[in-house]
Amino acid sequence: MALNKLAFNDVKFQIAKDFLKINSSDDQWFDQKRVKNAIEQIINGYDDRNLYLSGNFTPEDRKYLVKLLKGNIKKDCKIYDWCYIYNFKEPMNPIAVKLSPGRASKFKSQMKKLLESFKREIPEVLESKDFSLRIRQIINRINDQIDKSFSILKDAAAELDFIVKPSAKGLQVNPLINGKMVTEREFSVLSNEQKKQIEQRRHALDSKIVDYLEKVRILEKKRWDEIERIKKEAILLVISHYIDEIEKYHYDCDKIKEYLKAIEEYTLENAEQFLPEKTPRIMFPTDGKMLPFEVNILIDASGQNNSPVVYEDNPTFYNIVGKIEKKAMFGNLITDFTLIKHGALHKANGGYLILDAERVLSKPGSWWALKNAMLSKSIKIEDMQEQFGFLSATSMKPEPIELSTKVILLGSRYLYVLLSAHDHEFNQLFGLKADFDYSLTLSDENAGSMLAILQNRYNNVNFSESALEEIIKYASKTAGSRKKINPDITRIVSICEEAVSQAKNSVSGDSIEITGKQIRDAIKNDIYRKELLREKIVEAVKDNQIIVETKGKKIGQINGLAILQDGDFMFGTLSRISASCFMGKSGVINIERESDLSGKTFNKASMIIAGYMGQKYAQKYPLSLSASLAFEQSYGMIDGDSASVAELLAILSRIADIPIRQDIAVTGSLSQAGEVQPIGGINEKIEGFYRICKEKGLTGTQGVLFPEQNVINLMLPNEIEEAIRNEKFHLFTMSSIDDAIELFTGSFAGKATKTGYERNSVHFLVDKKLKRYARYGMSFEKNA
Repeated sequence: MALNKLAFNDVKFQIAKDFLKINSSDDQWFDQKRVKNAIEQIINGYDDRNLYLSGNFTPEDRKYLVKLLKGNIKKDCKIYDWCYIYNFKEPMNPIAVKLSPGRASKFKSQMKKLLESFKREIPEVLESKDFSLRIRQIINRINDQIDKSFSILKDAAAELDFIVKPSAKGLQVNPLINGKMVTEREFSVLSNEQKKQIEQRRHALDSKIVDYLEKVRILEKKRWDEIERIKKEAILLVISHYIDEIEKYHYDCDKIKEYLKAIEEYTLENAEQFLPEKTPRIMFPTDGKMLPFEVNILIDASGQNNSPVVYEDNPTFYNIVGKIEKKAMFGNLITDFTLIKHGALHKANGGYLILDAERVLSKPGSWWALKNAMLSKSIKIEDMQEQFGFLSATSMKPEPIELSTKVILLGSRYLYVLLSAHDHEFNQLFGLKADFDYSLTLSDENAGSMLAILQNRYNNVNFSESALEEIIKYASKTAGSRKKINPDITRIVSICEEAVSQAKNSVSGDSIEITGKQIRDAIKNDIYRKELLREKIVEAVKDNQIIVETKGKKIGQINGLAILQDGDFMFGTLSRISASCFMGKSGVINIERESDLSGKTFNKASMIIAGYMGQKYAQKYPLSLSASLAFEQSYGMIDGDSASVAELLAILSRIADIPIRQDIAVTGSLSQAGEVQPIGGINEKIEGFYRICKEKGLTGTQGVLFPEQNVINLMLPNEIEEAIRNEKFHLFTMSSIDDAIELFTGSFAGKATKTGYERNSVHFLVDKKLKRYARYGMSFEKNA
């Protein structure tokens, strides 16, 4: 297809009436077949892998994903209550218990009532008259036996002339002389013979004393054992039926049965703890609760009939796997198993956990914790400091909990590529991947679904046909194609919100009607708030701070179009490109490249131009050319290949000494064969040049030349469409560099013949100059 001037009807973007019919469906992810297929895979259990959804997800998308997953009821839903109980063998390693939904709270209530019963009934048993009488009988009986043993010892001592008395320090033994007790002072003045006789008798008594003390020890132990036996029998009689009731309720849980046995043993061994305190004491954080009887419910799934769906918006290490909280006491941090808190994996256990990949990766330790849980299929609640080898304030290690959760990561395609390349476990964990389509086909079904979502969102708002048309136009423009729409509902909702808000301020009553003008005004306001930089550039052009020409002709100078990005706002601007050509062998010298102000794609485009020049002209003689290209008044980084057509035109103009039009701007990518390829941002580029022309004064000849493939992307503001209708501004399309040559020079490009190019054509003049360069170059080398 040759050079073509577009008419108003070619430019006018109009939405067919069929696209303005609102569907009954409110499916926010209309036509996202890949994503829905992947979600169906994990919902129905066809695939054991986790899912990575690639795309730019908005808050609305995340909410809809949660809604979509919650709306799919699974028959084999496996959700449980999870709780931690005291570990009597290893108190710093609490035991995890899995129960059917609702049983954990029942268990906690049972243990609370059990403790209350123990506190009430154990004191009653231990303080009862019957129990006191039985204890007194045992004490009296054993004391009688001890007294008898003492009488025997006393008689044996008297036979050996000793007297034995009980004292606070044990037994007091004193010798007798003539029936009179000898004190220590009196003993010290006795003769050695007397002392020796006394010591011999004392030696004989010592064995009897030892026998007596051993018998007393045995009797006292017997007394203690009998008291303990009686006490345990009495306590067991009142507590056993309470424990049996709980054990029967949890007959299928071995961990609870073992725990209740331990509770029974603990209670029998520590019965005094259940007695009321007689003296006040310092209060500690654990006061008011007896840890062995506590049940820490981590997850309560009671009343939940379907798999849980959890979106964690702050995926820190502890928010993912849970944590063990600590309390400050007397300058120290203390903890116990009741301070164990759940994480997102616990809440999503048996269901789905949705995470933003970038957020997970940005939180220290979170990615490691998530992978470790997924690979081991268990959740370990640990201190992050311990995981990375730092000193921790606690050594508590709760028993890991079984994990059965499908994880859905939301992230960009770029992040997926990085993770696949640099994390060898990533593909193992997230082998299921689907791409969220950022542009959908503009069809009556898709358009109707989008409008249905908006209508359902605004129940008391009536969108007129013109408003619906503007909404679909906006969705197509943000998608960058007349045949597509952008499924990003959030962007459209923000525009509708402003339109509805303005409408509410201007009318009274409940019913509100939105017109096309109000939608257009909302879009203009959105742009107005962001376009300060664009306005400053236009002002600089107006004040000749940025020098551009929008009329007349110049040799070796052309207006190229570029895109500038200011946050989320993209706009087009004008770049004056100039070329300088002379004899040499340097080829095409790009000043931006030499100054390190250009990207790789831009540098590639410069090499393509050199390839075109060699292919087009240097088939029968060596190319002896140095061409210097510059983007005037450009001081930042430049990238992209959309200026390659403009650069080549500037070079050809300078070589052939043919002036080219300054009232036309051009954008297009070039192949080595001279074919023109489509580029991005066509609407922004056209609008950028139109604004500058308008500021400097419209002449009626100005316009933009661009690749013919970009016609499908045309969605221009109404003002520019009207300017084209009134012949104040023009749009041209091209398919090859020859089309551009003819428009800019007003001469024919020229076809190749057997002897060269058609006489007086642009290619003929370029070829002629290059041949002369080649002859001069060879002559110079020969003479040198």
